Amino acid sequence: MNNNKDYIATAYPELQLSYIECEDGWIPHINKITDRLVKDITEYNSKKEKNISFVINQIKEKFGGLRYYVTFTNTDVSDNDFTAGLHKYIWDMEHVSVYICEKCGMYAETRNTHGWYKTLCDKCYDDCMDKE
Repeated sequence: MNNNKDYIATAYPELQLSYIECEDGWIPHINKITDRLVKDITEYNSKKEKNISFVINQIKEKFGGLRYYVTFTNTDVSDNDFTAGLHKYIWDMEHVSVYICEKCGMYAETRNTHGWYKTLCDKCYDDCMDKE
């Protein structure tokens, strides 16, 4: 596993990122989520004269799926529908992650690997099982 926190912090220097721990195969997926959040928030702020931003609290693997936890800042009750829509997008993309190999990014499925759930393609699964 490379230092994905450094990679994402470099790609998105304006964001606060507290914790990331996942394999490289999910980096393009994480970037897609982050790009969408940045784009949608920028457009919303411009349209509504707001200053909403977000902090990435944690990005990790859990039970073979991606978890992407954020906190939206500078919001009020009038922004609830907007931020709920962003949370739904994140939730949808987390569910897509169970079909993406967390090591290489190819099509995959969630499997039990020595008691741990991992989302791996056939090759990465075989490699993982051969190591034990």
